[in-house]
Amino acid sequence: MVLGPGSTCDPAYFLVVNFGSLALLDQRHRTPFSTMSGVPPKTPYAESRGSADQETKPLRTNIKETDARQKNHLFALFLLFVYIPLTTVPWALTCVMSKHPLGTTSYHVPGGLAGEQIRGIERWVTAIRVLNSISSVVTIPTLSALLAQAAVVYSESREPRHDFQVKHLTVLADRVWTNPVALAELWKWEGQESVRVRNLIYFAAGMILLGGLQQPLYQVLVPIEPMLVLNHDARFPQNVGWEPDPEGISKTFLDPVVQRLIREMAIANVEEAKANWWANMSAPEVADQKLPDLYSENFVSALPQGTTTGVLRELVLRFNSSVSCERIPRSQFPSPCTGERSFNTSFTHDGNSTRVCVPGDLMMSPWTLSRSRQDIGEDLYLDVVAQLEMVIDGFLEDYPIDFTLHCSATTTRGYFEPGNYFNNYTWGPLLERWPSSEELKAYNGYPRTESTDSPRQTHFSTLMYTPGPLATAAIALFGRNTFFDLGIQAWNDTSTNKTHPFSWDQVCATLPFSQYESPLPLNTTDQFPPCAFDAMRSSVDQGTSWSSALAIWLHGFNDTAGATEVLGIAVALATEAFLTPETYNKMGTSRATGRFIYSGTGTTIHKPRVSVVAMAVISSIIALELVGLGLLGWIIFRSSSTVRALDAMTFASAKERIEGR
Repeated sequence: MVLGPGSTCDPAYFLVVNFGSLALLDQRHRTPFSTMSGVPPKTPYAESRGSADQETKPLRTNIKETDARQKNHLFALFLLFVYIPLTTVPWALTCVMSKHPLGTTSYHVPGGLAGEQIRGIERWVTAIRVLNSISSVVTIPTLSALLAQAAVVYSESREPRHDFQVKHLTVLADRVWTNPVALAELWKWEGQESVRVRNLIYFAAGMILLGGLQQPLYQVLVPIEPMLVLNHDARFPQNVGWEPDPEGISKTFLDPVVQRLIREMAIANVEEAKANWWANMSAPEVADQKLPDLYSENFVSALPQGTTTGVLRELVLRFNSSVSCERIPRSQFPSPCTGERSFNTSFTHDGNSTRVCVPGDLMMSPWTLSRSRQDIGEDLYLDVVAQLEMVIDGFLEDYPIDFTLHCSATTTRGYFEPGNYFNNYTWGPLLERWPSSEELKAYNGYPRTESTDSPRQTHFSTLMYTPGPLATAAIALFGRNTFFDLGIQAWNDTSTNKTHPFSWDQVCATLPFSQYESPLPLNTTDQFPPCAFDAMRSSVDQGTSWSSALAIWLHGFNDTAGATEVLGIAVALATEAFLTPETYNKMGTSRATGRFIYSGTGTTIHKPRVSVVAMAVISSIIALELVGLGLLGWIIFRSSSTVRALDAMTFASAKERIEGR
């Protein structure tokens, strides 16, 4: 057999034919070519094992992604759990401690704070400072981490949308919310998705701004200030005075008040500066003002002028009066003197007459038991007809005295606050009303309930209580054992040829205003005579003209200005006698009807001071920040992400997906 090209025995032909037949056979019988080539076929077991391997790989990937998402959620939750208390707790403590210590209603409780409480205040202030320092350090990093995670969640949720572009992803990855220039460029963006991204970035910038402003504003608006408080464990407060209460004043006996007033009027001097007379101004030079300057513009207190009470807030009783005198027709003199128990007296002889009338019920105290402001009015009528021999222009001439005088006084009783730590050591004005029980918590040692405003009956069959100050002054001028009364007794004795037992020196001890130097020159027609006035001394020592001595003294009331001045001083001296502890000691009564007044030096502590502006500004910033944190939490937790920030690999992967859509 010859094998040649193109013959059936040609080797090439044989290979083509046979390989074609094998291919046809393989296609016909669906037998893998690999089987024919000696490769063993895949069994069903092998096929199932390959399929399992392919399914296990995505499952493991899903588990890892789920774990990563859960960890990211927990991380965000941890940041919120730590940051929110760091933001709110120091501010809450600051607001509370600006008003009162923790666990106590006030920095100024009755009896003072214990030493341990004072040390606790300092520890809390230190804790606030430490928490604020920590907050200032972690604020920006914490907010940046939360905002970065929110940006990842947002970008992954918007990635499938065709309007979410690479530029949106880029600004989120670059965190441009801290770049003012980039923020300005974003304003030019247009399109719905661009607006959404821009709003998210502006929101992030606002969060960073709020977080960055909180601590600087706190340092500027909330200073830590020193404060004096009463330390219960330190030295006890100092007693600076005592005063009666309204009930004690309403039961003050008249006699010790009048006796003191007689002595005080006899020694009153134009150069005298009264310690307990406070000027109605808080200027430091008022303590040097003399009696004429004080009687009309002053108030009287139990404490010396300028007394301060340190860290204790006290309310102290005060009286102030105003007197005015005017001439009236004699027909207007009340006759008879009106009032069930009014004060009236008269002295008539040889055509001369003197009448005195103080209308009203002088055995009834005019004061109520209330501590609120109270005003009373009183009247005094004086009618004098006398004939004097006066040296006028070097000649002895008859000088008639004929006048009717009406003097009225208005007296106000109330309370004021002396200078202390809380009012910059400047005493306060008259209080119109007594503080409420709640307001009294800020003051030291007062009853928490108010007494009635109803007046009380304050006279018994054998006792006489003190009336108003003008009536008391009138009794000290014209009542028993006064110069006027002694003069009447002496005149009666001489008129009946009896020897009067009084010398001028004895009488001068009771002569009102005998040492009060009148601004008018001596021997003029308008003055109150001094003890050295020879015309009075000679007539009294010789026992020849007691009526002339009385007339000379009464002539001092002939001038309305002079009468107003001396009666104003007498009224002020009467109110001073109401407040003098010796008055109550002579009554034989205890000081249970009054109270001691104290001054406390205090211990320095430190506390935050929160003004209304600071409260509004910082509270608003924290509130806005909390709302923003709530929105951040909603963005982060509504979906999840396998990463916490758009780093380079995450950005590249996301960019590839966006470009391959």
